[in-house]
Amino acid sequence: MSAEVQLERSGCLMPKQNTTTKQSSGGGFQFENEVVAYALAHILARSSPFDPPGGVVERVDVQRPATEWHLDDLLVTVRAHGSRHRLAFSIKSNAQVSENGFPLDFVRDAWEQLLNTSSPAFEESRDYLGLITVPVDPRLKKAVFELLGLARQQDPISLAAQVDLPDRTNDNIRKLFRSAECPRDLAPKNDLETVGAGRLLRCVICLPLATRHHLAPILLRPKILDLLATRATPSDDLGTLGESDLARWFWDREVVYGPHAALRAEAARKLAQHLADKLVADVSLSALGTAVGMTGLSGIDELAEDRVLRRAEGRVAFDHDLYADWVRARQLADVTEVGQLTDFLAPRLSSPVWHRALRLYGLQLLEQTDDLAQWSSTFKTAGSISAPVGTLAQDILLESTAFASASGASLFRNDLWPLLIKHDGRLLDEVAPLEPRSRQGSHRRRASGRLIEELLLVAAYRGVPNPGDDKNLWFPVWERVVLDILEPLALADSELTEDVDDLLGSWGDYFMERVAGVVATIENPLAARRLWQPIIGLGVAASKWASRFARHWLAYALYRNAQGPVVDSWIAMIDTAQANPHWNAGEGYTINSHRSGELWRALLGFGDFGADVWTDELRPRVHLLRLRLATWAESHLANSDNVRAFAHFLTFPAASELVLEGLGWLDRESRSSGDRFWSRSNPPDEALFSLLAHVWSMAREALRRNETAFSAFRNLLQTLVSRQHSPALELAERVGSSSASLW
Repeated sequence: MSAEVQLERSGCLMPKQNTTTKQSSGGGFQFENEVVAYALAHILARSSPFDPPGGVVERVDVQRPATEWHLDDLLVTVRAHGSRHRLAFSIKSNAQVSENGFPLDFVRDAWEQLLNTSSPAFEESRDYLGLITVPVDPRLKKAVFELLGLARQQDPISLAAQVDLPDRTNDNIRKLFRSAECPRDLAPKNDLETVGAGRLLRCVICLPLATRHHLAPILLRPKILDLLATRATPSDDLGTLGESDLARWFWDREVVYGPHAALRAEAARKLAQHLADKLVADVSLSALGTAVGMTGLSGIDELAEDRVLRRAEGRVAFDHDLYADWVRARQLADVTEVGQLTDFLAPRLSSPVWHRALRLYGLQLLEQTDDLAQWSSTFKTAGSISAPVGTLAQDILLESTAFASASGASLFRNDLWPLLIKHDGRLLDEVAPLEPRSRQGSHRRRASGRLIEELLLVAAYRGVPNPGDDKNLWFPVWERVVLDILEPLALADSELTEDVDDLLGSWGDYFMERVAGVVATIENPLAARRLWQPIIGLGVAASKWASRFARHWLAYALYRNAQGPVVDSWIAMIDTAQANPHWNAGEGYTINSHRSGELWRALLGFGDFGADVWTDELRPRVHLLRLRLATWAESHLANSDNVRAFAHFLTFPAASELVLEGLGWLDRESRSSGDRFWSRSNPPDEALFSLLAHVWSMAREALRRNETAFSAFRNLLQTLVSRQHSPALELAERVGSSSASLW
């Protein structure tokens, strides 16, 4: 087969619309590159991960013109059963399929492609439309695959009838099915067989793909693709192969082979060790003999000829940094085997290069064995090194669990968790140390000054399943985790309110995101409250902790198809916060009101979500907020940051029925606070003008009919005019020309 690989990234291609922050900041592109490498590996392996249609991958195109292929991230050409099939994919670096069904934008793009409404590229009889994402919940994955299998076995009308039978399918399958129905504005006046969901589903491929982000750059290198192609077996899942697999294949094929295998291995080890010990990336040819010994020079020559090493401008280096890391990890395995790990590591862990090698060695011990016996033995050996080096070595080995392909629920449940909680949780205490707090005086305390990688914390908890996987087992675990971490932060009755230090960056974000996701899966409101109430209860005593949770939670609460329990929990959180004195603004504009303002904006969804989220579909949720916002406005609009955020919120479609009442709240605070409302370092003039202009443009007649709202409108506009706000002067002229009297 002559495999044809075309990678087009032309700047003239039509851009995708509504690009997310993650996509534009590089996260989406990184995942896309990994997926492309995954597809390319199958070209070389003469196989295909896509079933249907099976066969072998022949060609990979990326970023096709959106006018031709609406799912334009990846176009794979596969030969199967004597025919060529084109598979058009949308690639998303987050979980797109939810309990509510397939994502709306994917369904719409897929139907437009299927119906050939704007492009004739898709041939329904042989082509497929797909979605590649990160892994989804196992139960949801099973439902997706079952539905797609049913769709391929029968016509759309029969599928629709079968889906409605309670004894043949379940709620997850029914929701997925209904979410795939043709959008009304695209559906011609045809029967169910023409635009029924089954017609689309039999053409759909879903591929949840686990990847290794740090391997993305090297996966596109021909040498590594060739390793995947020649070393992976048909039973291997290329999406879940770990870095230790690549390292092992690299060592066996690229380093130790041929008649001089031992010489090549020794030269590679000595060069890798020299570069790490000296903290340099390369070595001069004149110093090479000293680094590897004169007998090792011939091994260096062979490795350079095979492009394991590169020579340029009189210097020698590994062709990729990972090659050197993999060799050093192998060296650690060798010294461990002869009982010299402690002597070898002790003088070297001051170098971060050896940190990476030790982490890779720990990864190898986890991925290449069926249990933790070897990893535990090495962990114990590392602990025999004098502190603090030995402690650091153990930390790095713990961190390796965050990268292991086997560090899912089973490894956590069966091996890692029992080890972490052994001896009254000594290891967990080392992973997340928190100094004992006094019940009197200041609330501030700091994490231990000992060097700790945040990934250790992620590694400790990333394998804990959501309670839905086994409620009786995992809900008590999550409840204990939340209480253990947050209970020490709760204020004593007589304790002064002082904001606690923030969580470590990536760990804090991970933990709060995870807890929010767990709460969203719990249908029992009382059980859900047991997880979120300790966080909400912190208030300004730990404002960054609580606001991080609130921001992640709002992604669920403001989802347009959010289930009732999610919305109910959100409203309960707001009610709890309003009854908690630690969420109060206090008197005037103080540091306390600044922190409570951040908290409230996060919990109400004012700061991080725009008109694309606060759409007309969320009007019922704003209706639920109305009385609560009225209470909030009585004490929190003295904060100019809150004024700007609230004024901006009132311009969104979801708030259209609240906007006139909101004008009254803003005017009331303006008149009550006087100059304090306007004369701060960052006054709300622009936000208030934008609101007034929006109201005059979108709700002019309703405004005129509402005397209270129109009075508030005039008062705010008059104040802006008195402050010589030029756009306000122009608006006042327009309002005055269409009214008998502005004032």
